[in-house]
Order: sequence, then structure tokens, then C-alpha cells
Amino acid sequence: MNKKSFWLYVVIMAMAVIALVLAIVILVVTDDKKPDGQHFKEEVSSQVTKVTESEEYQYVLKYERDTLRIYRNIADEGREVFYDYADINVELLPHDIKERLTKGIYFDGEAQLYDFLQTYSS
Repeated sequence: MNKKSFWLYVVIMAMAVIALVLAIVILVVTDDKKPDGQHFKEEVSSQVTKVTESEEYQYVLKYERDTLRIYRNIADEGREVFYDYADINVELLPHDIKERLTKGIYFDGEAQLYDFLQTYSS
């Protein structure tokens, strides 16, 4: 190996090491900023609003007949219609959420509903 090839090899290896160290630093720094799973679940759970019957809502999640069901509120008709099933293992949910599901958890909109479903489906 001639002198020019040797130094080119050294420079390329040094750049690879620097890139690897930089990638590790970025992963460590961004990982510290992510909320832990439990904290995030508590935050989403606290954002779920429990509304009275006089307030308007778009969706309600209920545990009925051993399944978790999503209903859509038809406000002008004063009724709820079946929308979809939620694929969440109810046994793995926190106790307070299970209790609320028997009465229904109400959501103001689709984004709030899907945030809740995504949080508890993993």
C-alpha cells in the first residue's frame, strides 16, 4: 500500500468513527426527551373528557358483551350508532380505565379517540 492510499484509508476510517459517535450521541439525546410509556398513558388518560349527557361528544368507547365497541354519537337524533370494534385487550388496561369503560368513555373527536386507542393497543 502506498503512502497516498494509506492516508486516504485513515481519513475514511476516521470519518466513519466520527459518524458512528455522532449517531450514538443523537440517539441518546433524543431518547432522553421521549416520555416514558406510563407517563404518556396517564397524560392521554387525563385528556379523556367525561361529559354529561347534555354536552356534545362524537364517540364513546364501551365494554359490552365481552367486546370493546366504539359508537358514534348522532346528536341531532339523540342516539349512538355502532361504529367499530376496538382491538384492545381489556384485561391489560389499568383498573380505573376498565371501570370507566363499563359506563363509557366519551371523546370530543376522532383524533382524541385514536390517541386513546393507540396508547392502549400496544
